[in-house]
Amino acid sequence: MSNIEFLDVVVVGAGLSGIAAGHYLQALCASRSYAIVESRDAIGGTWDLFR
Repeated sequence: MSNIEFLDVVVVGAGLSGIAAGHYLQALCASRSYAIVESRDAIGGTWDLFR
């Protein structure tokens, strides 16, 4: 049986926009729980993929 975690926000993708969304969620909505999910092993999105 898997553990279920309830979150207020899920950010899909750890590229520039996803990381920025996490920053602003933490800065402006500190009481909200959130997770940033990424399918790749590295963060950075397109910048990391095509470097």
